Formats: sequence, C-alpha cells, structure tokens
Amino acid sequence: MKFSRLLPLLLVFCLMVSLCSCLKIAEGDTSDKVYTADLYAYVSTHKGSDGYETKSTLYNSDRYTVGIHTPVLGMEEADFFLDTITESVANDFKDTMSTVDKPEDGSKGVLYGDYSIHATAQYVSVLMTYQIRYPGKDPITEYRSVFYSITDQTILTLADLLGTPNLAGAAQLIIASLESDQNLALHMGEDYFSKLSLTDASVAAFFMQDGGITLYFNANTILDAYTSPLTFFYEKSTFTPVLAEGMYQRIYDDSVN
Repeated sequence: MKFSRLLPLLLVFCLMVSLCSCLKIAEGDTSDKVYTADLYAYVSTHKGSDGYETKSTLYNSDRYTVGIHTPVLGMEEADFFLDTITESVANDFKDTMSTVDKPEDGSKGVLYGDYSIHATAQYVSVLMTYQIRYPGKDPITEYRSVFYSITDQTILTLADLLGTPNLAGAAQLIIASLESDQNLALHMGEDYFSKLSLTDASVAAFFMQDGGITLYFNANTILDAYTSPLTFFYEKSTFTPVLAEGMYQRIYDDSVN
C-alpha cells in the first residue's frame, strides 16, 4: 500500500495552519488536547481512508514539531507494540532536541511518522516510516515494523520468520543485493558473510505483502559507514526457501485457520 496519508508538506505547513486542518480531523472524532502558549499537544482517533482507525498525534513547542499517524488494529498486542514504537521514537527525538542549541533563525526540529499496512486472513503487516529533521542537518528516514500473526494470535519477528535470532538464514540474499550495487559493495569489507550472519535480526524492519517481503535497514545497521537506509525487496518465491519450517503455511495457507 502506498503512503496515502503521507503529506510531505506537513513538515512546513503544520506550523502555519490550524491544528484541525493539519491533521484533517474527521467529524465525530475523539480527541485529547492541551494548549499552553506556544506548546500544544493533540491526539485524535479517526477513520482512515484504508478503513482502519488512525491515531494522529501532534506535539508542538518552540523547539520542535512532532506529527505521527499510527494505525489502530483492534488487536491488543499489536496495538501495544505500535504505541510503544511511536512513543520510543518520539521520546528519543525530543530528548535529542533538548540537547541541541536553539537555532538563531528560529528553525525547528521536525519528526513526521506515517504507516503502510497489508492484511490477509493470516496476518497484518505494518511498516512505520519516520522522517526526522534536526535543525541544520540533513533529513533522516527510519523504519520500524510490526507483524501480527492472526493464525498464532501473536507478534512474529523476523527472527521468528527465519527460525534464527540472527540474519544467517537471509544473509546470502542480502549480500547478493549489496554486491549488485557497486556503491554498496564498496562498504562491505572482508568476510562480510560471517559478520552479517551473526547480526541480530531485530536490526531489520520488514513489510510482508502477497508478492513478497521488503527488508528495511536503518542507517549504520549493516553497513557501518553507509549513512542512508537500505531497502531490499524479495519475491515470495525467492524468500520462501529461507523461512523457518512450517512458517510458509502459517503465513500463506488459508487452510491453517
């Protein structure tokens, strides 16, 4: 699913227009809001265009603006993880902003978060994308994900899908992707297979769709000197051989339910 709610200009105009216009609050929404001088906080839950409930959260101060859309799935464990991720990213951003000198030009730090979602009878896959800009710095994009197995009624991690706590199962696929790009291959170094095989699988966010899976690695996670996120798509037929035993049926087979 494309980022239908992603509004790139929000980073600028949410500081200029009214709060309700900024978040496109739907009629009949439920809202909590606090206003004090140049600081305001607003949380609104409304129906998104994809049919899911969407929680829109906005914090604004004289130093930063935070605007994040998070899906509300109605699945307790998945919603808890999504809220935890959003809170963690927002708090890390605000903590960092508290250590940054206030720019003389009055510019602010900005954090914007939005999601993509894909659901089947077996699972719901959510990818959270966060765009971060600190004053005077280049923008940063970071990814987080939640994969809820309806079959198992629990969160499954990439380590669960691979049947190993590290990236050993997918290492060769990832290396082939890196080697196919000359610019990326230059950053790999020697004995990269061993290094990647031992890397904790939690460093990767992932988004599952019918046609395959996309792995997302934030900057400096698998390539120390590479300062941009890395994205690799693998077709279903390519990624299936590295899944843990029985995982294919748990994800794709309707008869499991």
